[in-house]
Amino acid sequence: MATTSSSTNLVALSNPSISSMLTLNGTNYKQWCESLLMNLSIMKLDLALRENELAKLSDSSTTEQKRYRDEWEHSNRCCLMIMMYHMEESIRDSIKGVDVAKKILESIDKKFKKFSKNERNEHLNMLHNLSYDGASGIRSHINKAISCYRKLLSIGAKLLDDDYMV
Repeated sequence: MATTSSSTNLVALSNPSISSMLTLNGTNYKQWCESLLMNLSIMKLDLALRENELAKLSDSSTTEQKRYRDEWEHSNRCCLMIMMYHMEESIRDSIKGVDVAKKILESIDKKFKKFSKNERNEHLNMLHNLSYDGASGIRSHINKAISCYRKLLSIGAKLLDDDYMV
């Protein structure tokens, strides 16, 4: 079981990288999630995201189990505070009542998977309807097509190389 000292966590929370984390605004979920996971991992606060919540302690729980439960609860509280601080209020308001960081991240992930389907459809339509207008430069037209194609790949769209010649 993982162990972290409280002094390590105090130093981690004062880490300047946390202030440079992205704020989730509805259009940057993938980047926000990567930033969040990286920063929490560097600060050694990601235990609650890596491990499921443990069963409640009983009188027969060992000292090791109690210490691990305390570390998990500390990690969960820190994750919750950092996650909530780095998201817009409208998103934060939509997930009230959940007190486990891993569940909040899963909930947000589900919401943004729906948005990525819409985004995928928009980019597919844009790619299908993209045609050279003759007025702008050919380089600009090619860059638009490549950008759209790469964006589709980055959000996980399954595209066959034979379908698109970019």
